[in-house]
Amino acid sequence: MDLEMLLDTFSGGISELENIRCMAETLMRTCYTDVLLLKEMSLQEELSLDFIQQVEDRFLRNDFRKIKEYSFSNRYLQKYCLKVISFFDSYEYYPGSLLSMGKDNLFVILKEGYQNNKRRGYLADVCARVGRNMEEAWMAASQVYAKTEMELLKCQNRRKETTTSK
Repeated sequence: MDLEMLLDTFSGGISELENIRCMAETLMRTCYTDVLLLKEMSLQEELSLDFIQQVEDRFLRNDFRKIKEYSFSNRYLQKYCLKVISFFDSYEYYPGSLLSMGKDNLFVILKEGYQNNKRRGYLADVCARVGRNMEEAWMAASQVYAKTEMELLKCQNRRKETTTSK
């Protein structure tokens, strides 16, 4: 089942939320592992343009990137999905403390570094920085998921109370 179908049919059930989380966790785990591999490959000078492109495609062409403009029926589900999207946006980062410098893109830096034989330590540092950004976004998504799950449990409990009191 694809993500948009899950979101369209979301009725506030914990199992539905768990399905969405499983999709997100699997994809986040794969992308995070790929960035760690990019770091390791850049240190060992085994980086290839094909692998960089493959990882970039995984970041840019996944179901969570498509739902940025989606209208959610549940605000907590929306918050969770937006946190997951921020995980996939973490490949772009501000290089310094100056926001006016614009964002750097991990994949552009890696491709240029590969073609121009930049220092391998620099490329590994860039991968490590993106990895830390991904860790922060993943933890934030997990916290929002826990809050979402609690709110859904409260709503289900309220529904049970109102039906039993009638």
